Amino acid sequence: PQLVGHPLGILERRGGQIGKKKSSRLNETGNLYTKTEKRTSFDTAILISASNMLINLLRPDESIAWPMRVPRALWELIIMASARLATNSKQSPAAYLMLAFLTGSTAIFDLFFWAPTFAFLAQFETCQYEGFFRRRKVSCEKTDFSKGYGRLFVSLQCLSVGIFYLMTAIVAWGAFVSVREEQKVDRAVRIRQKWEDLQKVRGSRSHDSNNFLH
Repeated sequence: PQLVGHPLGILERRGGQIGKKKSSRLNETGNLYTKTEKRTSFDTAILISASNMLINLLRPDESIAWPMRVPRALWELIIMASARLATNSKQSPAAYLMLAFLTGSTAIFDLFFWAPTFAFLAQFETCQYEGFFRRRKVSCEKTDFSKGYGRLFVSLQCLSVGIFYLMTAIVAWGAFVSVREEQKVDRAVRIRQKWEDLQKVRGSRSHDSNNFLH
C-alpha cells in the first residue's frame, strides 16, 4: 500500500536514491550555504582566534591593565575549543550551533561596540583637565603613539575580526542546517526500510496461510 501524505515523500522528491545510502553518509555532509560537499572545517577560525588573543595580550597600552585583557583571552580560548569541536565532531548539530552563537555574538560586539569605541578613544597626546562642568585643559604631555595609532590599529583589528567571525557564524549555521537536513533524511530512510521489512513479513505470513488452507 502507498503511504499517502507520509513524511517519506521527501525521499521520492530526491530521486529515490537516498534510500540506498546508509547513515554513514552523515560523516561527509557538506554545507548548504557554501555549496560544498565536503565536511566543513574551522581550522582557519582557530588560527585567527589564536592570533587575535595574542595581539590583545601583547599589545602595549598602559591604560588597559593585564586583568582587563584576561576575559577576552578566555573568550578566545572558548571559541578555539568550540571550533576544534565542530571540526572534529561526528557531525553533531550542537557543536555547529554553539560555534555559530559564539562567533556571531562576538562579531556583533566587535563591529558595533569595540571598533567604534577604540576609534573614539584614540588620542595622540595625554592632557590634564580641571573643573567638572566646564573642563579646562591645563597641560598636555608629548605625543602618545600607544593611545593614538595603537587604538586605531585595535579598531581596525576589531573590524576585520568581527567581519571574519560573522562569516564564520554564517558558515557554522549552514553546517548546522545541513546536518539537520541529513538527519531528517536518514531518519526517513530508516522508517521506510522498517516499513518495507514489515510489508515483507506480512506478505510472507499471508503466503504461508494460503498454502496451509490449500
